[in-house]
Amino acid sequence: MSEQKKELNANPDYPDGIFFFPRKANEVEWKFGKLIFYPEDIIDFCKKHPDKLIEYKGRKQLKLDICRKKESTPENPETYAKVDTWVSERAQETAPANSGGADDDMFAL
Repeated sequence: MSEQKKELNANPDYPDGIFFFPRKANEVEWKFGKLIFYPEDIIDFCKKHPDKLIEYKGRKQLKLDICRKKESTPENPETYAKVDTWVSERAQETAPANSGGADDDMFAL
């Protein structure tokens, strides 16, 4: 495993098990790309990092940004998924404190 991959795996803002592949030149224009999830990896990530989950309309969710790497080119579009950690000032003022505890039943399949 490369040093860069080890560093990303150690950073809780970059979850394992999520892959985005941009649309290929020969694919239909209305398609942005392909998103692949490995459920076991996502479930493990959420259990290890409950502080990365947010609540929306009474349900927990993991909000991600699909980003383009700086080295990306139109011929070789490289992407990655990153946890969206942005919170508005208004939300920070009104949000209740997160208990930080993981709900074991939350990710039961």
